[in-house]
Amino acid sequence: MYGGGNPNPYGAYGGAPPPNAYPNPCWAPPPNAYGAPPNVYGGMMQGMHQGMQPPPIGYGSQPMDPTLALFQSVDRDGSGSISGNELQQALRQGGMEFNLDTAHRMVNMFDKSGDGKIGYPEFQQLNQWVTQMHQAFRQVDTSRNGLLDGQETRRALAASNYHLEEQTFQTMMRKMDKERRGQLSLSAYMDMCMFLGHTRNVYAFYDKARTNQVVFSFDAFLVASLSMRL
Repeated sequence: MYGGGNPNPYGAYGGAPPPNAYPNPCWAPPPNAYGAPPNVYGGMMQGMHQGMQPPPIGYGSQPMDPTLALFQSVDRDGSGSISGNELQQALRQGGMEFNLDTAHRMVNMFDKSGDGKIGYPEFQQLNQWVTQMHQAFRQVDTSRNGLLDGQETRRALAASNYHLEEQTFQTMMRKMDKERRGQLSLSAYMDMCMFLGHTRNVYAFYDKARTNQVVFSFDAFLVASLSMRL
């Protein structure tokens, strides 16, 4: 377990999940995801444009949209699309350090063509989602240390109607807390939200009767597991 002297560093048990309804994930999935469109919880890319200098404006010209300016600044080959590596650079320009795996998962979440890259329209959607995630992270980070402890993480999940059993919560936190410090960084929190949202959508696809219970054959379970690999 994590933490000194505390046998349960991630907080107390929450409550039972709603009997006949799915929790609203703490992320806004791209269009055409499984299940009904959930309520958005979370946010993140507000500081991204700070510190960027706008391009020179000639007589009669209009200032460039800062989101477009950011997109073009990391699209160095001018292909009109960016990869996970380039998204990581864009996040870094806003003072947000994300590991490369997380950046790739974020691209895959909004990648409609399946080529591992996103164009400007998808980047705009991702930008809005990240901004919302960052705002939500700051709202639940009551200690203002840039990390979420167990209680803060539970409040974030509860705001999205996720009430996980203690063993489930502990297992998930161990998986997301790769640095083993008993707290989640913004990057780890984003990973958690992407995982929960995607898992919820895959589960909803199989639970067509909305009973919150699914019986899997091995093949169906295998397909569902593969589907959850962002």
